[in-house]
Amino acid sequence: MKHITLLLLLMIGPFLMLSCFEETLNIETLEITDCTPSNQQTGVSRDASVIITFNNSVDQKELEALFTLSEEGSPVSGDFTWISSRKFSFKPDNDMINARRYVIEIPRIVKDSNGNKMQLDFISEFYVGQDLVAPYVVSSIPAYTEGGTTGIPIDHNTYHIQVDFSEQMDCQKVESAFSLNPDVSGFFEWSPDNTILYYRLTNDLEYGTQYTLKVAESAEDINGNPLQQTYTIVFITGTDFTPPEVVGIYDEGNPDPDPYWDEETINQNISRKVHIVTRFTEPMAVSSTESSFSITPSVSGAFTWNDYTNPDILTFIPDNDLVPETVYTVRISTSARDANGRNLQESYSVRFMTNAPDSQYISLHRMWGSFDNDTTDPFHVLIPVNYTTIPWPVEIETGTTDTYYFKLQFSNSNGTVYIDPYSIMDSITIESFSSETPTITDITCLPGDYFFTVKIAGIPENVDPDNSDDAVFRITIPGGIDGIRERNNDNYMQEDLVFDFMERYTP
Repeated sequence: MKHITLLLLLMIGPFLMLSCFEETLNIETLEITDCTPSNQQTGVSRDASVIITFNNSVDQKELEALFTLSEEGSPVSGDFTWISSRKFSFKPDNDMINARRYVIEIPRIVKDSNGNKMQLDFISEFYVGQDLVAPYVVSSIPAYTEGGTTGIPIDHNTYHIQVDFSEQMDCQKVESAFSLNPDVSGFFEWSPDNTILYYRLTNDLEYGTQYTLKVAESAEDINGNPLQQTYTIVFITGTDFTPPEVVGIYDEGNPDPDPYWDEETINQNISRKVHIVTRFTEPMAVSSTESSFSITPSVSGAFTWNDYTNPDILTFIPDNDLVPETVYTVRISTSARDANGRNLQESYSVRFMTNAPDSQYISLHRMWGSFDNDTTDPFHVLIPVNYTTIPWPVEIETGTTDTYYFKLQFSNSNGTVYIDPYSIMDSITIESFSSETPTITDITCLPGDYFFTVKIAGIPENVDPDNSDDAVFRITIPGGIDGIRERNNDNYMQEDLVFDFMERYTP
């Protein structure tokens, strides 16, 4: 009997020892007993959380460091909540994307509280939403064309942009994903079933301009599925892609074969009666082109065109003659448009000076005097050529008479000039600083003479200027456009010619 008992102890002893050893080491494999969402699950809510349950307690910090939730290979950020030592919840920071595949991964190296690991890496995937089909653009206006669609109208009253989708769309998401560059103001409208987007323009498009229309992938259908891919079309308004240019600006009366004014210098010898012509490379829009024209100093005038069917030559006719010896600037701004609505790409300007022979101020060249019109008293110079100032007063000697003759000669930069006798008559005046005033009794301007003679009568004799106001008298020859004029070119003085004279006093 003792031998049997000993034999039984020897046979079952090792098994008892092994059982006690296993209980002490706890070498049970760590396992995931439950995962929500489950593997291959579809229709998961966008705001769902991932919940994992283990068979044993796990090292929380290690688990949080090793756990990943990813979408298209990109990690999803979120917060962990531990329900127990064996169960946790992971809540993404943002709602998940509809129709996207998400993957849960926990590597086998994660440990439970006893140091046991999982036998295999844990990988589980799920899909967000029931509708997993991404929407796409069926068609559009303008239509997609390789390289871009041309010939698009610019009138916003007759043309609109349209995008047709494969299914009902989230209107707000689509409108946020819509872009048009360059930007054109407008507003959105939708078809009753929210499958067609209309963009109603409120301003015209620019002619000859390339536009890019995009609907980004962020556009979603009503189930939250994003667009398959960004939809992009390029379209170009009109068929004329060449902007207009200014060929040149010139004087209508210039007979030269190349009449265009130089852009870099001040063009010389231009008449104050000029009609300014601008030639363009193509027919222009009349209103915008006229508005783009300016001249400085400002000049009022009227416009004419060579042909209102194909207007490419604009003529500006000033209301009045321009000012002589003045630099003017003519400018065509970029607001000028061709007949198709394309703008001038760069402004164009020229400068010119009104100093042609018919546009030069005349001035006193010199003046002589004689008390008997050169009979016995020869004319002698009172104001010389190239004088800088007129002497004050001009001293004369009347001899034994009360009469005196002033002979005047005028010139411009080209030399002495003839004076129109009709512009002299009734224009020259004489005044005194007392009650007694001499009078102009005759003005002589003989044909072929470069000068004219003014006869003054009633000059008081030998008056002491220190004791009388009757000694000094003033002659005024008017300048300006209404003053005396050159006979041939109608030029005039820039301002009045005024000089004071007195008889030389002999005590």
